[in-house]
This record gives sequence, C-alpha cells and structure tokens, in this order.
Amino acid sequence: MKPTLLTGIFAFALYSAPLHAAVVIEEDFSGFSKGTDVAPDMGSPVITDGIVPAELTKTPGWSGSGVFQAGGSVYISAGEGSLATPAINLSGNGGNYKIMFRAKADVASTPLLIMDTQNGSGYGFATLTDEWAEYTMTMNGGTHASVIVFSGMYGGYCIDDIVIDDGGVGIPVLLPASDFTRGSFTANWEETVGADSYALNVFTLRYDPVTTIFKRDYLLEGYIVEGTSHTVADIDFGTPYYYTVCGCQGGNVTFEQEQPMRVIPEAVSAPVAYAATDVNADSFTGSWSESDLATVYAMHVVKVHTARQAETYDIVNMDFSYIHTEGTVDKPQKELSGRIDGDWEVVMPAFAKGLLGLNNQDFSLFDDAMLVSPVYDLSVGGGHVSISFDAMGRRNLTGGFVAMGRYTDSGGIEYVERKEFDVTENMTSFHFDFYGGSARSFILMSSEMLGMLFIDNLRVSVDMNPGESLLVPVRTYDTAQTSCTASSFGLGHDDIAGYYVTGIYRDNAGQFPEVVSEMSNSVVVAGLAGIDATSDDDSNVSVTVSGMDIRIANPYGGCVVICSADGRRIVSDCSGDATLTCRVPSAGIYVVTVDGRAFKVIAD
Repeated sequence: MKPTLLTGIFAFALYSAPLHAAVVIEEDFSGFSKGTDVAPDMGSPVITDGIVPAELTKTPGWSGSGVFQAGGSVYISAGEGSLATPAINLSGNGGNYKIMFRAKADVASTPLLIMDTQNGSGYGFATLTDEWAEYTMTMNGGTHASVIVFSGMYGGYCIDDIVIDDGGVGIPVLLPASDFTRGSFTANWEETVGADSYALNVFTLRYDPVTTIFKRDYLLEGYIVEGTSHTVADIDFGTPYYYTVCGCQGGNVTFEQEQPMRVIPEAVSAPVAYAATDVNADSFTGSWSESDLATVYAMHVVKVHTARQAETYDIVNMDFSYIHTEGTVDKPQKELSGRIDGDWEVVMPAFAKGLLGLNNQDFSLFDDAMLVSPVYDLSVGGGHVSISFDAMGRRNLTGGFVAMGRYTDSGGIEYVERKEFDVTENMTSFHFDFYGGSARSFILMSSEMLGMLFIDNLRVSVDMNPGESLLVPVRTYDTAQTSCTASSFGLGHDDIAGYYVTGIYRDNAGQFPEVVSEMSNSVVVAGLAGIDATSDDDSNVSVTVSGMDIRIANPYGGCVVICSADGRRIVSDCSGDATLTCRVPSAGIYVVTVDGRAFKVIAD
C-alpha cells in the first residue's frame, strides 16, 4: 500500500492482517458495556484518580482522563481527554513495534495524537473518519517501560481493539548516495528488521513563495525495491536531489526518516590546466580540461614574490575604488556573502560606493559579519605583519577587532593576536603590528557589536629577507566554461604570475555544500609585467640551456629561482655566485628568475 505522508516523520496504512511477532498488550474494552458508540455513557467518567478500574480491562494499569464507556468501546472526550496503556516492554525487536486499533470520530478528519511518553520522538497523528475504520501505526524507539498515550485534542472519538506487538518494521538507516554521474546516482540504505521490501522516494524541494515552505517534486514516489540500493536514472544534472526510504511488510509501511539523504558527489576530479594563451602585459587566458562532475570551475590567479633584498612587501593594498554600486553607508547594498580582490572572503557584506561594509545587524538570524583572508605564509621576515585601514561605524556600532590566526594540523584554528579598535561615524585611521606569523596564517576582521562596520584603504604587509618567496592569491574567477581571461594583477618587477584550477559541484539551487576537487597543476604565465621571456633588462645577465643544464650569468649576485611550468620550485639560490649551473630533473619549460628578471627557457 502506498504510504500516506502526514507529519514528515510518520506514515500510516490501513490495518491489513498484520504479522504478529509477539503481542505485548491487547485490549477489546468489553468491560466498557454502558452506553453505545453513538451515545456514550457521559454520566460519570470511568477514571478514578487517573486510573481505569482494573475490572474494566484485561490488563490492569490503564489510565487517562475524560474517558467514558461506549458499548464495548472507549469514548475519549475532546480537549484534555486521553487514554494511556500501562507501562509495557517494547524494547524487543530493536524497539520496533506496531499499534493497531479501530476508531471513529465525532467529526470526520479529526486528528488523533499517539505518543510514547518515554520516547520524545515516538509520536504521530492519525486522521480519523466519522465511521469505524482500522488503523496500523508502525513506531520505533520502544523502551522497557513505554507508555502509549492516545489523545483527542481537537474532537471526541471512540477507540477499540487496541493491539500492540513488537513485530514492527524498522525504519531503514540511510546511506550516502554512490556512483554519481551526470545522469544517475545510486541510492543506498541499510537492511532493516522485519522489512520484506522498501519504498524509495526521490524528490527535489521547491520553495513556494505563497506558503513560504518547501514542497516536494517527486522523481520517484513509493518506488518498491527488493534490495538495499537502487540506481536512479534520468536525473537533471546540477539539480539538488533528496531521498528517503520506508520499510515495507505486507501492506504496512514505516515512517520516513526525519532527515532525508542529500545526493552529493563523493568527489570531483581535478582538471588539468594548460599553458596560458593570449598573454599581454597585464592579462592572459587560462584553459583546462573538463572535470567529470564539475558544474562550475574556479580559476585561481596567484603571484609569487621573491625579495632581492630586505624589504616590506604589500600582500594587499586596496582602496575599494573598484566597488561600484548605488549603495551608500546609510543604505548599502546588502549580500549574504562575497569575495573581494586578493581572494578575501566576506560574510554578510554591505557594499557602499568605494567602501566595504560588514553587516552585523542581526546575530540571531544571520552569521556574524566578517572579512577573512586566504591562507598566507606569514612566517617570512620573522613573522612580523603590519595591518592598516580606515574604519567607521553605522547603526550604533562603535567598535571592531582585527585578529591574526593560524590553521592547525588537525584542521582547527588558533588565534595568535587580536587587536580591538573603537570607531565613530567618521572615518578613523588605524595601524597594528602583529608578530608570530606562521606558514598557515590568516587575517580576520569583525565586530561583536550590532550595527555596520565600514572599512577602506586596507593594507597588509610583511617583512621579507633576501631570497624569501611568498605566494599571494590575486583573484578567483568562477566560470561554467573551461577557459577564462584574467587581467589586472598588480604585478611588481619581482613577481611571477600563475594560475591553477579547481572543479566544483555546486547545485543550481544552492541547497547543498559545494564539493571541490583537488588543485590542478599550477601554470606559470610568462610574458606578463614582471616576467619577460626575452628580457634584455641587463645584457650582463643571461640564461642559456644545454640539454638538461641551465647556466646563469649573474654578475650582480642576485637571487636565482627556477620554477617548472607547473609552478614547482626547482632551485632557490641566493649565494651571490656570479655564475651558476643547475641541472633540471626533466625536459620541459622552466621559468628562471635572476635578481627579479625572469626568463622562459626550454630544457631538452
């Protein structure tokens, strides 16, 4: 029988010759002989001090309120009326059990609440008709001392022939989907006690703006499966699917799981990045192979800076002039999330023209507003980091904080230093020095106050020693295509630009977390400002190749860095030798940086 969904947790089916494993309690209420089901004996309640007299039932210990005799059945009055079993042992059969009964209501469509007072999740509603009908309720989580209560909250009703046994069917335990492709996936679940088949429901959730709730659009509904898995075909790739499974035994069907299983790929394969094309002074086009399950790709543009001498290097230096919006500090453009240049992530941004705001107006409904940097190696130069910015508050916000933290090996975070600052409704400049930067550091700005925090002229810089190199994220481009053009990197003379790609499964409704692939290979982009394959910046500096040997003439003793085409550093030498010969491990393209000047060479 097809299950009828009632509460999202439970389902009911009509009684149909159930298979009793062991009857725990059975009551026909023949002792309730006064009155009739049409005209119950309402003269006085049956209950005395909350207990049904033992002589009226086969098993003593029934209790309740508002209970009356009705010609061999029980009448339960509307409102606070209820009938409860004695404490019974329903822990057998894994706590799975069935409740069977006959009932009729004074008024059709009257809800009947049935619950186990010893198990808060063991409850459900049956919808009664105004004619006698038989019902079966399959429940789970039975205890050694369960008490089953029948409550007529919205109307009076008669109930009779209650049978409770522990031959119920267990609710299947859902397992993650497998074998995900662009056209199918396999739904999986565990075998459950008492089930001879399973009913599979596969659906999407569609938001209804009228009712403001999500409704199900079924791909499969009540699809009967004999085993514990089923391959679901003809899916719309990128659509977020869910599934639930009910256990079936004859005509009886269990409830659904409280939480459906989300259909998400286990992994997305990493793309292969190709050499950049259309390279100009400050732009290039990256391309890559198609990933098996990616719905979108992220092209991550980075630059590597190598210090020739002791210096202070700006990781970011942004005035947010590129933020073009009609928003103002008093009426900003509000979003839930965003990303700014430098690959800094923003939670709850509020954009104003030329300014970045953090919208911290409602902690209870939204996440804390914050600006978080990508991961940097801030151990360079002894771990000293300098942070400066301008800030002001709106909507009564009067303070914020900036912190430096690090990611631990176990995947957690630790905060190294935190600096608090006070703001007014006028822009104020701030400068803070942090110490203790590590290889997996990040910067965070936020506020613990309600209101809005606006910032401008954000500058983060680090000290660097001669020969030290630092990888700095520049920008990430999202695209559904397998190529993308990037521009405006802010490269310095000692910077090398490159990119890598990740494939992302991102459903088209934004209901599931993203599944991100491993990084592709890294590609060094030759020909941008700061890297010139035919550099003649100084005729005394030269790079020649003989087979697998790269020979560098370095008369000024600058630092030498050799990288493979995929971005791996092969050599880093700041010895100051005037000549240097390096053997590379394999044939291919290499980028050689000599004292900040870059050369592209081919070893064969």
